[in-house]
Amino acid sequence: MEKTKARAGRTGKERNLRSLVLLLEDEDPNSALLVRDHILKIGAPILPYLMGLERTHPALFEKAKGLISDIVFGEIKKEFEEFARLSEAKRDLEKGAFLIARFAYPLLDEKVYRKWLDHVAGKIRSDISSSENSMTAFKRLHSFLSNAMGFRVNEENYYDPDNNYLNRVIEMRRGTPLSLSILFLILARRLKIPAFGIGLPGHFIVGLGRPSLFWDPILNKTLDVAGMRKRLAQNGFSYDPSVLRPVSHSHILMRLLRNLMAVYQNAGLNLNSERLGELAQILLIPQ
Repeated sequence: MEKTKARAGRTGKERNLRSLVLLLEDEDPNSALLVRDHILKIGAPILPYLMGLERTHPALFEKAKGLISDIVFGEIKKEFEEFARLSEAKRDLEKGAFLIARFAYPLLDEKVYRKWLDHVAGKIRSDISSSENSMTAFKRLHSFLSNAMGFRVNEENYYDPDNNYLNRVIEMRRGTPLSLSILFLILARRLKIPAFGIGLPGHFIVGLGRPSLFWDPILNKTLDVAGMRKRLAQNGFSYDPSVLRPVSHSHILMRLLRNLMAVYQNAGLNLNSERLGELAQILLIPQ
């Protein structure tokens, strides 16, 4: 009996939310404003019904896009403020990357992608013997991502915003040097490989050791110190250990936000760029 009542309650609530969303069709400005205010107060719970309009009522979905954007940003902003209040040691790179991905994909189911990450890490772990050191494991991780799974820098469509969103990087097996490095680091943590990000001028790589081993996403191969000296020299830089220091998770996420800001600004999507700038400011100066 109780289960039946609970189910009926959920059904009634769902029906009310669907009906409320359809009221956006009202041509009366005052009524439309009231509906909009009501929807904004409900917030995240009504998002699936607004997003569902794309399939059932395409014209109304176009009308609702601004409203969806406002709700999504409001929710992400609140979560970003919570994230930014954490100490640096507790700012999880994976959590931050998925949070940023929800800016473009509000209904993103993180559990699906975390399960995929666990599965991939498990497959790599099964190929690493207990006697192998971190350097060998580092190379195996690179080999699996690059050779077995085909992850690459998306040179054909480098400025597609999707190259920066972790869920799409996983789906497309394409990304930027930074987003591929984030994926590498997330898997390395699962495998207990002490890898870290290195923010070079105009480029991003992954390091291990002092550092003594590197993974360059553009070259898509691992480099030792001699190889990195040569790589830096080719780009007009000297081998300076201070440039190769590990960067924090906050630094990586800030860089990801700035990359997206530039992509959207260049595409003329200034509102997206401005909102991502707000998130970057929150990360820089916690509220």
